[in-house]
Amino acid sequence: MSERPSLPLVKILRDAAQKKGLNTAAVAKLAGLARARTKHVLAGAEPLTVDEFIVLAGALELDALGLQAAITTEEAQGEAEAKPPVLAEADEVHLAPQVIDPWGNHSEQVLKMGFGLGTDMFFVLDAALIQEIGLPADVLERFSDGMPIKLDAAFHQHHDPRFYPEGLQVTLSFDALYTVCIPWPAIRQITLFPLPPADADPVDTEEDETPAGGAGHLRLVD
Repeated sequence: MSERPSLPLVKILRDAAQKKGLNTAAVAKLAGLARARTKHVLAGAEPLTVDEFIVLAGALELDALGLQAAITTEEAQGEAEAKPPVLAEADEVHLAPQVIDPWGNHSEQVLKMGFGLGTDMFFVLDAALIQEIGLPADVLERFSDGMPIKLDAAFHQHHDPRFYPEGLQVTLSFDALYTVCIPWPAIRQITLFPLPPADADPVDTEEDETPAGGAGHLRLVD
C-alpha cells in the first residue's frame, strides 16, 4: 500500500506540537478532538481529513505563512533524504528511556515512560513520607494513609516534570500551584492509562474515572 498523501501534513502538525512541548492529549484538548482519534491521526494510523487538519493547524497556531514555511522545509528535506538523519539529543524529562533497567529505579522509569507517551497517570503516595515536601496541611490531613494523585495528560506541560536522584519534581494544583519534589520511596503505586491502538474495537477512553476503591484524586486544572 502506498504512503498516504496526507503524511507530510501530519508530520508538520507533529513537528509544531513538539516545538510547543505538547503531547497528544494536550493537542486534542486544544483542538476539541477525541484523544484516541488525535493519537491515531498524528501517528499516521488513520487518514487525516481536511476538517481535522484545519482544526489542528488552528490549535497549533499554524497560519498560512507558517504552513508554507513548513511545507517548503519538508520539500527540501525530501530532496536531501539521501543524507543520514541526525538525531537530536534526547530530553530525558519528556522522553521514555530507550532501555529498561530492571535493577534501576522502577518508579523513575515508569514515570518517564508515562510522561513520554503522554498518558494519564495515577499514583499513590505514602503520606508519612511527604509531610515535609510543601503540600497544604489540610490536604495531608485528608489522606493520612495513602495520597492518590491523578495527572491528566493534557496538562503534562504544566506539570513540568523534572527527575532528580532524590525524587520527582512536579507542579500540582490544590488551592494554588505547588512545585514539590516527591521522594522516590514515597511512591507506592503507579498506573498508566494507555490509549487503544488504531485497530482496536472502539471504546470510550475519555471517561474521567477514579481507580477501584473509590478514593478521590488530585490533579492540575486550568
